[in-house]
Amino acid sequence: ALDRAFEKRYEGEQLVERRRRFSLVPKSDSIPVVSALIADGLGYLWVRRYDLERDNLWAGDRSGPHPNEWWVFDSTGAWIGSLTLPVGLDVSEIGEDWVLGLERDAFDVAQVVMYDLTRGSQ
Repeated sequence: ALDRAFEKRYEGEQLVERRRRFSLVPKSDSIPVVSALIADGLGYLWVRRYDLERDNLWAGDRSGPHPNEWWVFDSTGAWIGSLTLPVGLDVSEIGEDWVLGLERDAFDVAQVVMYDLTRGSQ
């Protein structure tokens, strides 16, 4: 997956150099399952699933159409449900009926956005 990500972003000498640099980095036998944790004001824990291409510092491409899947757990750790937020949304805060975050345009200019959130029965 990392090689595919490099090939999407680099070519020629840049690709060769990026691969060379990456070969010097110590490797792990595993990858994380989670890339973000946010506690909302109602006591729920929001957990964003790790995406190799979005969250990897070496080969990540945050501009691509990567999933933005979140799992929600209550204060006892019980799974409540999951949802997919808009691609490219960097969540900052979650309220009772809203999600606040940053989205970047094609020129990498950030804009604060707020989305409505409808919760199921609690």
